[in-house]
Amino acid sequence: MLEAKFDKSVPNRLVIDPISMLRASAKSDVEYKRDLLLLIGLLRKHGVTTLLTSDVYENGMEDYLVSGVIELHVMDVRGKIVRGMRVSKMRGSDFDEVMRPYRIVRGGIVVYDDLNIFEDVMRK
Repeated sequence: MLEAKFDKSVPNRLVIDPISMLRASAKSDVEYKRDLLLLIGLLRKHGVTTLLTSDVYENGMEDYLVSGVIELHVMDVRGKIVRGMRVSKMRGSDFDEVMRPYRIVRGGIVVYDDLNIFEDVMRK
């Protein structure tokens, strides 16, 4: 289906939310891996910057096939919702592996790069 769409127009960016639906529709792990490899190959062939989301994080084969992994966490700390973000992989770049607090605000997301999420929680 994407190949047919790309024959007409190739987007610069694409979001697939969530990629876990591809896994759920596969009859086996082998079929899922094949489908995922075909999808990633197609996107790379056309130079499409892609964001894949997953509602469950487990160190799976996806981590080895993609260029970067950004984890979003939501925790209940003393009855307060705390959101944390961590980059666990970014191929070809140095990156900070510390979980940083973030807030969803009007207009986007603010990541507090000068705070460790646990320091932020302990101060409040």
